[in-house]
Amino acid sequence: MDSSTKTYSVPLDMLMNILHILFENGIPNRIKGINVKDSVIWLNVKFQVNHPYRKEIRSNIESLLSDYHYYLNGTDDEREFDCNDDENN
Repeated sequence: MDSSTKTYSVPLDMLMNILHILFENGIPNRIKGINVKDSVIWLNVKFQVNHPYRKEIRSNIESLLSDYHYYLNGTDDEREFDCNDDENN
């Protein structure tokens, strides 16, 4: 397997930050869905196993989302932004 897909629940406030990371590193992504009520976009991100910075990019995205969630809610419950793993990590 040469890639893994992860779905993130990205608050609109963080969308540009996350997209900047993805576009800057050429990481394929697509919008899976939108939750207007909660101002969230579900974003599928396809991480290529052979990408030299795959782990760092993934860690950076998850850290930003975790920090944002902690800022808003006072908790770092990762389940709020990490929807699922469609394939292996």
